[in-house]
Amino acid sequence: MTSATKIAAAKTAVVLIEPRSDFLSPGGTMYALIKDEGARRKMIDNLAGLLAGARDQGVKVMYVPFHRFERGFPELKPGRPAYGGLWGTLMPSRIEQIRERHQIGYRDEGEVCLECGHAWPCDTAVAMEKIRELRDRSALPGIEGLDGPEIAPQLRLKAGDIIIEGKKTLDAFHSTALDYLLRANEIEHVAFTGFRTNWCVESSARSAYDKGYHVILVSDCTGTDTDEEQRYAETFIFPKIGEVMTAAEFLTAVESATAISAAFRG
Repeated sequence: MTSATKIAAAKTAVVLIEPRSDFLSPGGTMYALIKDEGARRKMIDNLAGLLAGARDQGVKVMYVPFHRFERGFPELKPGRPAYGGLWGTLMPSRIEQIRERHQIGYRDEGEVCLECGHAWPCDTAVAMEKIRELRDRSALPGIEGLDGPEIAPQLRLKAGDIIIEGKKTLDAFHSTALDYLLRANEIEHVAFTGFRTNWCVESSARSAYDKGYHVILVSDCTGTDTDEEQRYAETFIFPKIGEVMTAAEFLTAVESATAISAAFRG
């Protein structure tokens, strides 16, 4: 998309993938893993600014939070590991492997952890201990007073926003009404934001591409564990299925119905 190209606001939606406290609030199970990148990239401020600007221009805003499960996971076959976002999908052997890598050889203060690149005791080690405790209790954030899956307070919905319920997998289209609601609102351009860039955001964007939507990654409103992973997604994945823009570039490219009407009037 060139700087002169415009996209109609009425045909555009911002889709926010998993805007939950797990990622954005201290104590969240994912917060420790992305907090450094989040702070460096100012993701929360960028997201808040993008959403406000998009609403002002008439762009539809859609939230796709992770759908919480009932305590005890009655929908899963007994004996299967509980699903809890990324960590719930890890096999117990992988969890133990990660814990071992953080307990053997990295016990001296200042030594760099090969798993996450941080000095011991690193964030990943702390996060893994919390994950182990959650598994032992067969509990997830969002149950018994914890609010991990809830929408982060910095990104609360506003009047006119749409919340898409039912996301239980990486792909935001799977098991939800996202495709239907995009088409019902006559949306052609889908700007993806949220977490993680190379997991749920990428999976959802690939699905959107297959369904015929014009895909946009709002780069400074997405985040993942490391800068290397983020740059790989921005450089090698998203240009093949759509476009990569910053929040400022996206808002500049969006043209409201009023502006389009004025342009036609000459």
